[in-house]
Amino acid sequence: VVLFDNDITTNISHSNGQSYSRRSLKIKDDTGTINITIWNEKIAEVPEQVVNKTIRMRNGKINHYHGKPAF
Repeated sequence: VVLFDNDITTNISHSNGQSYSRRSLKIKDDTGTINITIWNEKIAEVPEQVVNKTIRMRNGKINHYHGKPAF
């Protein structure tokens, strides 16, 4: 279940000048919570209204960001 949606933000890379879009979500299941970052064209695959909805994530990669797991 999605707990939080930080909406879409656009960043510009200082090294190459390209812009990148990012959408940050926080989701929860029986094992706990995790932050999700969705980049660029993948943002269109997630509905606009997702808070309190169940979503399925596939082919993601788990990293650690500030000492916490992130998807």
